[in-house]
Amino acid sequence: MAPLSLSIRRVTELTEEEVEATKALFSDAYKDHEFTSIVTGGDASLFGDFHMMCITAGLNAGQVYVAENDSKDIVGVAVWHPPEQAHPFDTPNVEAAVPILNSFFPKLRDEVKEWWMSFLPESVRLMSGQFSPEERFASWYLQELATAPAYQRQGVARALVDVVKKQAAAQGRVVTTQIASSEHDVAVFKKLGFTEIGEAVNFTGPAPEGKTFELSTCIVVPPAAHSEVN
Repeated sequence: MAPLSLSIRRVTELTEEEVEATKALFSDAYKDHEFTSIVTGGDASLFGDFHMMCITAGLNAGQVYVAENDSKDIVGVAVWHPPEQAHPFDTPNVEAAVPILNSFFPKLRDEVKEWWMSFLPESVRLMSGQFSPEERFASWYLQELATAPAYQRQGVARALVDVVKKQAAAQGRVVTTQIASSEHDVAVFKKLGFTEIGEAVNFTGPAPEGKTFELSTCIVVPPAAHSEVN
């Protein structure tokens, strides 16, 4: 099989057609993803809306990169928050984060909405436990990463991560992310060069399912940043 020909492009806006294609990409890529199922209350029709919410936050306050094939189809997406910019949910004030949620929040069942109001500050607490505020604002944070199923295991995710790892290395910065600690997710991010730090934190999802899951903080230390971190 010939190597996949890819181009990586930063986007600052998406057309309506690209929005729908991207929502479909995330829905397909995450169709069996337990964390996405939990945070949407098990409503698969909201998978695309949930991830598009994160992409919109990246377009507004971070950086969004897409991977395109030779036909200019979007086959991968990554959402980053650069140093000195807070993660959009990185606030103990839950009400301040609600506007970010509005693209899909009203579609959730009431009990799932209520769960989100307690989950957000707990998620922030996890990040605060792994990094001081100064450390968080000094790193690149990977919020979203997805590859269309037909293009997985062909280097798309690695290309989307590497484009920012190179920037981080040039700046002497580290790259971090927070993942749901399934065996599959951990394996994927380890292949991309991430290392888990600290202890995973357990959460319980919204009723009635009440499924438990873990979130872990992961880090990549590019070679040029080692001297600053060690």
